Amino acid sequence: MRSAGQAHPTVFSLASSTPRDRQQVGVSIMSAWTRVREAAFAPAEAMAGELCTASTPDLAMLVVARCQLRQALG
Repeated sequence: MRSAGQAHPTVFSLASSTPRDRQQVGVSIMSAWTRVREAAFAPAEAMAGELCTASTPDLAMLVVARCQLRQALG
């Protein structure tokens, strides 16, 4: 059992962390967040792939991608 002065072992402290630690925590949080919403992001991922392969994405493609992302984000 922890004493009252001890921090929880999984608590992340910005004050005692390095930039690399903060980046890794940020990446892991984003990874967990996207895993939970993986099904919602599938259409947006497909659209992003199409945008990357298109030589010049047109306005319609960008609008559709924006709508899919907004739906995925809730």
